[in-house]
Amino acid sequence: MDENAIIIGDGTFPPRARLRKILREASLVVCANGGAKRALRLGLKPDIVIGDLDSLPLSVRRHLKHASIIQWRDQNLTDLEKALLFLLRRRVKRI
Repeated sequence: MDENAIIIGDGTFPPRARLRKILREASLVVCANGGAKRALRLGLKPDIVIGDLDSLPLSVRRHLKHASIIQWRDQNLTDLEKALLFLLRRRVKRI
């Protein structure tokens, strides 16, 4: 695969200029569970949302009709780990 991906979590974002640069280079926007809310607030449209979905209320899911939502219930992994594993299995070029 020749994709570059960004993972958006529910943590602190880098400065805006750095985030814009990362987004320009990313062909795939993946949100780790609650990161989808943060992405939507920034006007971003995630391609994929992955995690146990405990932080993704129906009110947010309604705004994600364009995204693939992958529920991965394993509680031994964080949602960020799940997103990383998903992208590694997909063999993205750069995360």
